[in-house]
Amino acid sequence: MMTPTLIQTHSMTLNRQQIVSLLDVTESGFDRARPKLEEANFPKKLPGMNRWSKPAVIAWIKASGNQDLMLRILIGEPNEPEEEELEIPDVPAELAARYGGVSV
Repeated sequence: MMTPTLIQTHSMTLNRQQIVSLLDVTESGFDRARPKLEEANFPKKLPGMNRWSKPAVIAWIKASGNQDLMLRILIGEPNEPEEEELEIPDVPAELAARYGGVSV
């Protein structure tokens, strides 16, 4: 008889420290900017977890907050070949300035 195993979610999720590292902001800066980020379609925390969806956050960064482009990145276009793995891009300077308070 096989014992059920738990699915490891950590590879598909990001914690707060990983988020601030990706966005290159301080934790307090992220906390202050979070409502504004979420207004710009930044993914909200996963229900019941203190973590965010890694694919959703990466898609948001790649799409510079554009919700339609973010969904196309996440879901893909019909007949579009699947990407093997999403690479974490550098945070565009414009995003860092807009949401992180970083001077460009």
